[in-house]
Amino acid sequence: MAENLFLRLGRVNGEDHLEWLLLDEASGIIRLRGEGNRQAFTQISTSVDISGETYVMLRGEDILLTSAKVPSKQPRQILQAVPFIVEESLAQDVEDCHFAIGDRNSAGDVNVAIIDRELLQQRLNLLKELLIQPSIITCDVLQLNALQKNALQKNVGQAEQENSCQVLLEADRALIRYSHDLGFAVPAHSLAMALTLVPQENKAQLHIAMSDPDDEAFALTLTQINAELEQPADITALDYHPFEQLCRHFDTAAVNLLQGQFRVEIKRASRPGSWRSVAILAASVFAVHVLLMLGQGLYFGGKADRLEAEALALYTDVFPNDRNVRDLKRRWRAHLGESNGASGAAFLDLFAGAAKLLPAGSVTLNNVNYNESRGDLVLQLETARSDGLIAYSQTLDKAGYDAVIGTINQGEESVKGSVKIKAGGSAE
Repeated sequence: MAENLFLRLGRVNGEDHLEWLLLDEASGIIRLRGEGNRQAFTQISTSVDISGETYVMLRGEDILLTSAKVPSKQPRQILQAVPFIVEESLAQDVEDCHFAIGDRNSAGDVNVAIIDRELLQQRLNLLKELLIQPSIITCDVLQLNALQKNALQKNVGQAEQENSCQVLLEADRALIRYSHDLGFAVPAHSLAMALTLVPQENKAQLHIAMSDPDDEAFALTLTQINAELEQPADITALDYHPFEQLCRHFDTAAVNLLQGQFRVEIKRASRPGSWRSVAILAASVFAVHVLLMLGQGLYFGGKADRLEAEALALYTDVFPNDRNVRDLKRRWRAHLGESNGASGAAFLDLFAGAAKLLPAGSVTLNNVNYNESRGDLVLQLETARSDGLIAYSQTLDKAGYDAVIGTINQGEESVKGSVKIKAGGSAE
């Protein structure tokens, strides 16, 4: 079950400050949450297996969200042009900034997130020290779009988003997002003044989400805000703690700062012992394969032994007076005259068919002669009575052979005779 780690990074009183939450989004179960410095996070996270993605949010105070009118549609050309287009909006040199581009807004302008390059590198160094490789690094302000759709339960289209403004109030901060991907973060007590900086057309609908909508201390601020609006702000209570609300409705389509020189190749973290599990599985598959091969070898070995025994029994039955059967194949060839080619194939087919029809026990085969030119097979047979030779000849006739009984010699204890066989045609 994959669990995603959410982090928000910033600085409090000159020290790195982290907020974290380990969430199984499928079940909604939280395995880990908290906030503090890097040491506090390290102590808690060392025993936790992070099997899913890692999403990182940076505080809105550290990122400038703006837009640029760029006619080109090539990402490389857009990145080259954006710094010069927004240069006048920056309080520092372009060379010191990192630019990340997002989608275009309804006016066709490219949304841009700008951060101090050295600051972003410091955040990445911190994550590296914590052995964390993020999939996305974005701005917490950009998560308010998902907040509007979920926490405030507003199903709005693109045009309505452009005319709306979302605000998330935390303990001492206010996150403001308007016109799709524009926004900023300010101290909570400065919210009323900060909203005057938002264009009036983007405040047609103002949605404010907070933990306690009945907070009396916020009443005066709300009065100041509503005095500047055509219609009162929509106040909604959050279902969760503000940071947890952002995590539960995290928007993976928000502008990702991991672009350009900071682009990273995501390597999935493997769980402790995963390689051991793979090794065990491989060893098990190999052992099963060996056992199957061994079983198959035993089966075919036993089958070969049975066939060899049957072949020996057939040879002994056909040539009962032959005692030299150490090389069964060679002895067969010696008796059969080493027939080759097409005639050899014809002989083998004829002999095999005739041998199968020999009555077991009552008729003994003493000799075999084959005339290649005529295709005649002559079997020298011995039986207790002449009826046995006649019955065998009739059996061959029924099987489609032409069989003729030759000479018959009556002895004291047995009858010896010959049968001439041809496969089709008339026997001579």
